[in-house]
Amino acid sequence: MKNLFFASILLFLFSTQPTSAQDVVPDRTLSLEVNPLAYAFTGWSIGGTYHPANLNRWVFNAGAYGFQLPDVFVEQIPGNEDEGFELKIRPAATIGADFYPWNRNRSGIAFGLSVVVAGFEVTNENEPGDANYTSLYAVPRVSYTWFVFKGLYVMPWVGLEVHNKISGDTQVGTLDFEPMTTQFSPNIAVGYYFN
Repeated sequence: MKNLFFASILLFLFSTQPTSAQDVVPDRTLSLEVNPLAYAFTGWSIGGTYHPANLNRWVFNAGAYGFQLPDVFVEQIPGNEDEGFELKIRPAATIGADFYPWNRNRSGIAFGLSVVVAGFEVTNENEPGDANYTSLYAVPRVSYTWFVFKGLYVMPWVGLEVHNKISGDTQVGTLDFEPMTTQFSPNIAVGYYFN
């Protein structure tokens, strides 16, 4: 564990060396982005990022979204298989940061972490009513950003959501929904950078 800690410190120090005259360092940059998957799942999303000039390997982000989770994801939550539950995110707010260890212009591979507060609505096809609860979760992720043309970018990413239910009820009629504790999270962001 101690070796992993020192290796992480060395990686951070070597990856944040001052830039040379040949490196292109962007000015502060803002972007707007959406997640097309949210719209595909009858929802919405909006987000933004900030890429500060003095921390040129870092990108900070914030956003909000809501959508119906596909049945395949709900069925993978232990304790809810073949129970007929439906799960909606109504709404979620997220903040996070991404670190680009090998590139200063925000393209290529990045490692990130987001913190999300989300409201969930649970219904069941066999029971009347609904249940609502709130979850706080962290999402460590790996992403890859490439620019389609000046300003327009696509960023697919995969992460692992680690959930903690913080309030609310999960019982719908006589059935108790088991909130997720961990969930694989494939995503994609499409955005545009403004200088």
